[in-house]
Amino acid sequence: MRLYPFEVSNGLNWGKFAVGRLQSELAWNSSLPGYEHRNLLQQLGYNSTDIWVLDLQTCEGAAFRHGGHAAADLNKHAIWVCPMYEPFLRWIYKQDVSDLAALPRYVDLPDAESALWGYRRPGLGAIHPHRFMSCNLRPACDGYVVGHCGLCGGDEGEPAHEETVLSAVG
Repeated sequence: MRLYPFEVSNGLNWGKFAVGRLQSELAWNSSLPGYEHRNLLQQLGYNSTDIWVLDLQTCEGAAFRHGGHAAADLNKHAIWVCPMYEPFLRWIYKQDVSDLAALPRYVDLPDAESALWGYRRPGLGAIHPHRFMSCNLRPACDGYVVGHCGLCGGDEGEPAHEETVLSAVG
């Protein structure tokens, strides 16, 4: 992955970011015995459209599927961000990122909301206060769900056990 620097301002705030896309890393195979023939990153859901955005001020960042919804995507991750992270993510989602070097290194976003300091995004636990339940309607179903099973559609009965959102997802 090659990283490209971007600076963003709205007149008050100054965001500093490094953005990269997976390249040769997408060819990595697993080193787990018996799984050496499987692609490591693709098994985890990564693909060539993903971008990694690192906030250089907070030293925190995440991988995002390009073209998503910036607020929702950021709320998925509990990262510390500067005030310009979300406006920058909205901007970069609208760009052609096939050649990050061709994008301007400085981005002026005068309409972006200002703030005096950064903040930690709430993460999944704050968005989904419910708990994930494992489905117990069908013995073969191991789907984690909020209120009903996304794999078999079941929504009756007591859950077999509960896991918090973060442990079920992560």
